Amino acid sequence: MKSNKAYFMVRAEVVSETDRVPFDHWDATHHLPLAMAKLRAEKCWRFWSRSDPSVHIAQYQFNDMATLQSRLDGPD
Repeated sequence: MKSNKAYFMVRAEVVSETDRVPFDHWDATHHLPLAMAKLRAEKCWRFWSRSDPSVHIAQYQFNDMATLQSRLDGPD
């Protein structure tokens, strides 16, 4: 039986243009590595919205919904 991938998205809003570069650096160097270590996702993508430049999205991929749910419910 083929499993369906599951995705977890985190949306952040960075209103001030001056905060965007520091946020991007923090997210890339601290938050993303920590989230990947704790959630043990297969992959992660992070990007800024093209339609609203204040919106940042991180999307994590898991093998299936059961794996995602167990990681979200876990102690980390």
